[in-house]
Order: sequence, then C-alpha cells, then structure tokens
Amino acid sequence: MIVELGDSAHLASLIATPGKVVVIDFYADWCGPCKMLSRSVFEKLYKDAEDVIIVKVDIEQHQDLAQKNEVSSIPLLHFYKDGKEANIAIGTDEKATNKMVGAQKVQETIERLRQE
Repeated sequence: MIVELGDSAHLASLIATPGKVVVIDFYADWCGPCKMLSRSVFEKLYKDAEDVIIVKVDIEQHQDLAQKNEVSSIPLLHFYKDGKEANIAIGTDEKATNKMVGAQKVQETIERLRQE
C-alpha cells in the first residue's frame, strides 16, 4: 500500500502499525532518483501489498518532518517493523556502499523485514 502523507501527526500511527513493514520515503517532486525509486520498486512491487506500507513524505510540504529526521539528501528511506526503526537508506546508487542503496537493496531490505 502506498500512502501520501497529508498530516504529519498521522505518521506516528502509521509507523506503529503492528505486523507491517513501514517505509518512510522522504522525496521531492523535482528529484529524478526519487521518481525512479518510486516507479521501479514501490509502484511496481508494493502498491497493492497488504503487509507493506510505503509512506511518501514530500520534504517541501513537510519541512518540519524533513528537519526532524535530518534529511540532507534524497531519496531518504526509513524502514520500520512493528514500530521500531530497522534500517535507513540514502540515495539510489546501485554501486555505492555503506548506507547508499539502489532499488535492489531496497527490495531486499523490505523482503527481509517481511520475514522477521
């Protein structure tokens, strides 16, 4: 399921959804890598998933959340399972190491959390 965050107060309740993998996707409409990630992973694989919630947070509309989560580069993904943060991923570079990930790594992280 893909949810466009309308109210920042709603975010905490989404994160706390029991038994669900929740991915907070900090993005901007002008961000090319954000669009690529959304099309290649989220819309293609998880649009209708019952156990995965993708929460899209537009950093220009929710500057308070972007600041609170120290968003300095996008796309920025926060992964949660049962209300607990499980991982953070920055960017979409398939060849990068450390916390930078590509579409395949995002999918692997979601699938791993689904199994936990």
